[in-house]
Amino acid sequence: MRRKTTFFGSLLRVWTLRLNRLAVIVLLFSQAALADKAILLENEIEALQARVDIIQRAEKEINAEYFSVWNDDESVSFISLLLKASQKGIKVRLIVDSLSNTIPRSIYAIIEKHGKDKNGQQNFEVKVYNPMSFKITNVTHRDHSKMLIVDRRQLITGGRNIGNKYFGLNKNRNFDDLDIFIEGSVASQAQDNFLEVWNSNLVFPVPLYHFSDEKLAIDGCLSVGDKQHCEFIRQASLKKLEDEKNRMAKLLKDLETDTAGDLIRNKSSRDWFIALQDSISAEFISHEANVLNGPGTNELSKRFIEFLSSAESDIKIVSPYFILYPELYKMFQDLKRRGVKVTVVTNSLHSTDNLLAQAGYRAQRKQLIKMGIELYEYNGPNTLHAKAFMIDHKAAMVGTFNIDPRSAFLNREVAIQFSDRDDNKLIKSLNSIVEDFRQKSTLVGRDGIENINPNELQRISPLKRKALKVINFLLPLIEDQL
Repeated sequence: MRRKTTFFGSLLRVWTLRLNRLAVIVLLFSQAALADKAILLENEIEALQARVDIIQRAEKEINAEYFSVWNDDESVSFISLLLKASQKGIKVRLIVDSLSNTIPRSIYAIIEKHGKDKNGQQNFEVKVYNPMSFKITNVTHRDHSKMLIVDRRQLITGGRNIGNKYFGLNKNRNFDDLDIFIEGSVASQAQDNFLEVWNSNLVFPVPLYHFSDEKLAIDGCLSVGDKQHCEFIRQASLKKLEDEKNRMAKLLKDLETDTAGDLIRNKSSRDWFIALQDSISAEFISHEANVLNGPGTNELSKRFIEFLSSAESDIKIVSPYFILYPELYKMFQDLKRRGVKVTVVTNSLHSTDNLLAQAGYRAQRKQLIKMGIELYEYNGPNTLHAKAFMIDHKAAMVGTFNIDPRSAFLNREVAIQFSDRDDNKLIKSLNSIVEDFRQKSTLVGRDGIENINPNELQRISPLKRKALKVINFLLPLIEDQL
């Protein structure tokens, strides 16, 4: 009786694996009439130029969604470009995570007041994702997606938020990242997904507080008990608005005035896809859009596991954070039994920007090596921030998804799954990028044998070492939030 159970269990597993592979093949080679063209944006300046170009070339609408938009010159220039587009009659929608962006409320007020066309139509709207509420359990659910969608036909998504560190322009440390720039039906899929979020009860207009028209009005001010204090706040708010408006105008003028030393060109004439003769098969994937991510809504997590499980010989992974949860442990153990080679590049203790995630990874590192994963850690000096997954040199996934419980069960994430139709040009390009990341990393484990530097803690500051020690102590309490 036991032998029969083992036999039929094995047979079921074999057919399940074959069906998974068939599903990937159907995905990658269906809908030939809706083929897309795509390039990968590894170079930081090209990634920034591509964003500037598609915003300036927009004809009808721009939809943007970002985990983080900073308050540096690059970010404010980005918002200024969107504002100018809205004034020309282009519909602009922007979603930002409520806790992770640093856009000043004065800029939100400028958007509301000046984001109109010549007929007074409000063309630039901003909403924030999952603002603080009395539901404390919901606070950890964040919008980690990064998308710029123009006219339902062009999409840029990947690891980059909006801020100077994502474009190699920070004086201290930057993020080494990756985007996919895609033209075709996938952009329409992404926009439908974006609009589901936009029209859901997960996003809300930004409260302007003392920058609202009502608070800035004299009558509104005089209705407050302490008139002198109220007037002081009003004058300070008006000055802040004027200063911010002048800053935005200056940054926009600087962007639109090309000089010999400029890294970004105004109204670039570049055709990003002119060299592409071949199309790709691609699909946009995300968690369920109109609810907070969780065990019952994590479609992307499910598809991610199905995708990697379909590998026959080789998997290459680039992920800033690498923390396995039970489903991934099972998957990697199955891959090992089938003889699939798994290569992973992730951040080192020196290069990471997230000590919490690094602690979670380090707690698993020896076990990962014993599982047979070929494991590399990024040397720096920058932080690895790209997210890319490739199987059998035939198919790949690029997006915002990290390998950790937070991406799987808490955050809103997006990804593009794709394969070339003919000679695998895009896959070859991605393989070259992954190999470049690997070359800039140190091997810490292969074939079950550790190669961990015993002095690795000496490469980080004493303060960082103390922080890591505290995090390691608290790790059992927070591991599901990493």
